[in-house]
Amino acid sequence: MKYRHFNGKDISQLGFGAMRLPTLENGEINKEESFRLFKYAFDEGVNYYDTAYVYHGGKSEVVLGEWVKNEGIRDKVYIADKLPTLQLNDDFDANAIFAEQLERLDTDYIDFYLMHALSLDKWNKLKELGIIKFMDEIRAKGKVKYIGFSFHDDYDAFVKIIDDYDWQFCQIQLNFMDIEIQAGIKGLEYAASKGIPVTIMEPLKGGKITQIKDPYTTKLKNAYKLQDVPTATICLNFLFDRPEVLTVLSGMNVYDHVVENIKAASNCQPGAQSEAEKRFLTDLRDYINGKATIPCTACRYCVDGCPNSINIPRIFDMYNDAVMYDTFERNKAGYDRMPSTGKDCAECGQCEDACPQHLTIMDYLKKVDEYFSANSPVAD
Repeated sequence: MKYRHFNGKDISQLGFGAMRLPTLENGEINKEESFRLFKYAFDEGVNYYDTAYVYHGGKSEVVLGEWVKNEGIRDKVYIADKLPTLQLNDDFDANAIFAEQLERLDTDYIDFYLMHALSLDKWNKLKELGIIKFMDEIRAKGKVKYIGFSFHDDYDAFVKIIDDYDWQFCQIQLNFMDIEIQAGIKGLEYAASKGIPVTIMEPLKGGKITQIKDPYTTKLKNAYKLQDVPTATICLNFLFDRPEVLTVLSGMNVYDHVVENIKAASNCQPGAQSEAEKRFLTDLRDYINGKATIPCTACRYCVDGCPNSINIPRIFDMYNDAVMYDTFERNKAGYDRMPSTGKDCAECGQCEDACPQHLTIMDYLKKVDEYFSANSPVAD
C-alpha cells in the first residue's frame, strides 16, 4: 500500500467507503462478510474508513465501530464520518446527532468529520443554524481531529464554500468521466492551491464505469495493450496519479474488488500512470459521452421521499444498461415488472431536491417511460 502524507500522518491512498456494504437477503448488512472485507483491507495497509449517519439506515456506523473495537485498532485507523444535511430546519440539533454518531461508532472521537453533501444553499443554511460554532467547539474539545465537507454543487459554489471557513480537508466526486462536473479537476487544483487535502468519492461512479462490456472497450484495450489490466485499476490509477489527492474512497462490497483495488493502490503513485492508460481513458470518455445515458450514481437519496415509492436508481440503471449494452428486451421486461415506474411520478419534486447530482429526475422518468413503452429501442 502506498500512502499520502498529511499533518504528520500516513494515510493510505485507498480508503474503504462503507456506503455499499454487503447485505443479506433481508437488506440488513452482512456483518460477517463486512468484517472479512474490512480486515483484509486493514491487513493490506488500508487505514482510512469512511461512513456517514445515513448509510445503511445508520447501521454502517454501528458495524464499522464494532469491527474497530473488536480488533482493538482504534489508534491504527482513521474514521471519517458525516453530519447529515438533508433536512435542515430550526429544530436541527447538530450536537445531538454528533453524540449519537459517537455512540454508534462506540468511540470517543472521530478523526475526519464532514458536513455531508454540501451545496452553497445548504452551507448558508447551516451557518444560520450556528454550524461554525459547533465545528469550532467539537474540534477544540478533541472530539474531532479534522473538519471538512463533502460536496455536490458547481465549481463556483465550491470556491465560495472552501474560502468561507478554515477547512482542514474536503471531499469531492471525481473520476475520469466527471472532470468538468461539480468541483471537477478545477476544484481539486483549487483546494490544493489553498493547502487543503482532498478525498475522492465516486471514483468509479458507483461501479458503473467499470461494467462496460461493449466491444469497443475491448478494442480499445487491445489497441493500447491493456488486455490484462482491469478497467477499475485504470480508473483508480487516474486518481492515484494526482498528487492533490489524499485518499480515494472505494465502496467495496465484494472480496475480489477489495483485492483488485488494493493491488492498484500498491502499484501507482503521482506521475506513474502510463500514457497508454491515459489515452485509453480519453477515448473511453469520448465514447461514453456519445451515449444517451443518465448520470445517476445510485446514492438512493431520492428514494426515501418518493410518495409513490418509485425505485428511481433502479429504473435509471435499467435504461443505462439497455442503451449502453444493447439489452433493451431484458431491461424492458424488468421495467414492466416494477411496481411503480415513471408513469406513476407525482411530480412533487422531492427527488430532485434530494439529488446530490442535481439531475432533472422528473424529466428523466418521463424519458425512460417513453423509451420502455416503445416496441423497439429509440434513445436520444
